[in-house]
Amino acid sequence: IASAILEQGADRVYLFNYMDSQTAIEDLKDYPPLLRECGAMATLAGKPRRHVLTYSDTWAPGEAQGYQLPASIEVNRWRAFRLATGPAEPKLQARLRLGIKGELSGMQVRANNAEARLIGLESPERPWPNVPVYAFDVPVESLRDGDTVVDVFARNALTISWVELARTHPA
Repeated sequence: IASAILEQGADRVYLFNYMDSQTAIEDLKDYPPLLRECGAMATLAGKPRRHVLTYSDTWAPGEAQGYQLPASIEVNRWRAFRLATGPAEPKLQARLRLGIKGELSGMQVRANNAEARLIGLESPERPWPNVPVYAFDVPVESLRDGDTVVDVFARNALTISWVELARTHPA
């Protein structure tokens, strides 16, 4: 998240829910590096990262409720999702992860209009959704600084409940 918002021009990173033992990150040994590294692109560069589509789940009375997931995709229709993904960093591999309920046959997935190839079922690290997660290989040359647009086409009705672009070092 930090690399995405810094790339968009933010000058600070606010860690509201990472302040005490009840709301800190799961593995507390990762907390000091988080504090040291999340505030500048120079200290984030080249590090593995995950970009997960999130949304507000709490609203003020009378406020419009906006959310993108879960998303139903009708038969023979496309659905687009936009992820803030920060710098393209071509040295990092890209893997798209989709939490899908429904039949995948005939499904097409693209990242920035480049075909993403189905790898198969995957068990991502925490956090993860409560539906099967399918991994797709994304050509790194399709990524650009800023956002990544994920397009999903369904031959059969399905529901997407997780959208993530994971960036890792080559194996």
